[in-house]
Amino acid sequence: MKPDDNITGDFERAQGELDEVRRLAEDIRTRGDAAVFKVTPKNKMFTVTVGGRGNVQDITFRATAYRSLAPAELGKLLVETIEQAREQAVSAAMASIAEISPTTAMPLDLLKPASSMDELMDSLLEAAGQFMPETAPDSIPRRREIT
Repeated sequence: MKPDDNITGDFERAQGELDEVRRLAEDIRTRGDAAVFKVTPKNKMFTVTVGGRGNVQDITFRATAYRSLAPAELGKLLVETIEQAREQAVSAAMASIAEISPTTAMPLDLLKPASSMDELMDSLLEAAGQFMPETAPDSIPRRREIT
C-alpha cells in the first residue's frame, strides 16, 4: 500500500466518524426540541415548564398561595425552580448522547459541562474535533451554521 493510500484511508475514516458525530448531534437536537421538563417546588405553588433546550415555555401558578410570599422570595424561588428544570434538560441531553452514541463514538469525558443546550451542542462539536485530530477544528460547523 502506498503512503498516499494510508493518508486517504485515514481521512476517509475521520470523515466518516465526523459524519457520524454530526448525525448524532442532529438526532440529539431533534430529541431536545421535542422534550419538555416540568418542575414544581416543594411548596407546590407553581410549575415551571422548559423545553429540551432549557427555554422557559410556561409558568403555571396554583391558586393564589404565591401571593403570601415576599416579592424577593417569590423571585428567588422562581429562579431556583427554572434552574432545576434547565438542569434536567441538560442532564437528559447528556443521557441521550450516551444512549444513542455508537460504540466507535468519542468518549463522553471529552464533553465540557454545559448550562444550556447550545453550550452542550458546542461542546459536542468541539469534542468531535479533539477526538478526530485529523479533521481541522475549523471545519466543524457550529450550531449557528447547522440550524
